[in-house]
Amino acid sequence: MKLLKVKFGALAAAGAAMAVLLSGGSALASPMHGRTTTGPEAVFGTVFGKAANARRPVIPVTLVGVVNTHGFVFVRPGRFHVIPTRAGRLNVLDIGRPQIFTTANFKTCQATFTLRQVALIVGGSGAFRGAHGPAAYQLFHSAFFPRSRKGVCWFKTRPFNKGAVLSFLLTAVLTVRRM
Repeated sequence: MKLLKVKFGALAAAGAAMAVLLSGGSALASPMHGRTTTGPEAVFGTVFGKAANARRPVIPVTLVGVVNTHGFVFVRPGRFHVIPTRAGRLNVLDIGRPQIFTTANFKTCQATFTLRQVALIVGGSGAFRGAHGPAAYQLFHSAFFPRSRKGVCWFKTRPFNKGAVLSFLLTAVLTVRRM
């Protein structure tokens, strides 16, 4: 029975690989008009501890998809954001109002903050010159706070660095010009 499951798994994997090969290329990135490439792009990164609680945090990120590279996200207020990478700058413009969610656990004195925002990719430099497409990103922060002598959580003070997390995730359908 175990051998039969392994054979079916191998057969399914071979069938999936054959479907991708017969489709004439990647199903996720398709060339248009011979000059542009459209496909998914994911930008993600996480920092912990003191870096997560910084007043102006910087998150090292990895970009995977149409353009594969590394860069940084500078967490700043505003509608226009620039993500500098090794392949060039990626420009992101916020659209509409962000969705903000906060939670607090009064037993552990842990608070979380999540910001979700719809955005547009509006060009850039290098590999991102002329890039465009819809996007959305999420910023997540979680930290533990001190207690008063009476055992009440002090959420208005600076959080502890131990256990703090700040993560960033951007997903987009990116169209870039080929070089």
